[in-house]
Amino acid sequence: MTLKEKILGIVAVLTTMGFAIVGISDLTEDEGYFCDATMEARNCYTLSKVNADGIQTRCYLGAEEREATDRTYHNCKSGWNSVKGLEIQIDAPKKCPDVNVIAYTDNGKYFCDGIGVGANCQKEEDLLMPFG
Repeated sequence: MTLKEKILGIVAVLTTMGFAIVGISDLTEDEGYFCDATMEARNCYTLSKVNADGIQTRCYLGAEEREATDRTYHNCKSGWNSVKGLEIQIDAPKKCPDVNVIAYTDNGKYFCDGIGVGANCQKEEDLLMPFG
């Protein structure tokens, strides 16, 4: 075997190893997690170690989100739960009424289709989605 053949062989092996490493790094994508305490979902690069209470409270962010938010992690007092494999049901949005009048009362804000006793009114809280 000549020196040129040895160098080409080493280059081929290193190139193959590089592709393998890149392929493995693609398998470590951020995963989705949900925090019951704050009702928020995040993509986490990794979670903190299990603490004394048996939960993982920190969601460490991937490089892109870290740069965009200047944060390295988000806390969740109840622990982060993986959403992988969970069936997530999203309720259909509620239909907003045809609003002609916005009424402010001591009991809250109402959207009404008119004025008077026969007006159809809906309270603002009844129209909002559970996650705001």
